[in-house]
Amino acid sequence: MINSISSSGANIIIDNKNQKSSDNQVKILQHQEMAVQKQIESIKQNDKMDIKTKQELIKPLESQIQSIESQIQQVQMDAMGKK
Repeated sequence: MINSISSSGANIIIDNKNQKSSDNQVKILQHQEMAVQKQIESIKQNDKMDIKTKQELIKPLESQIQSIESQIQQVQMDAMGKK
């Protein structure tokens, strides 16, 4: 009986660490996404560039945002699977 309680307690501690790790990964990815979003806004507000140049610069950044969002979803799915 004591062993099962101890092992359950250890599992809870491990789960909490995994949750914190997942939360940290998501926060890091969200910060990356915000930084890319700021780059996009900076490009959009640059009056010295023509529209075509802006679009050429923004397109890969938007792809990067999609990739980051996919990574966030994957981390969240992995965290849910571990519960």
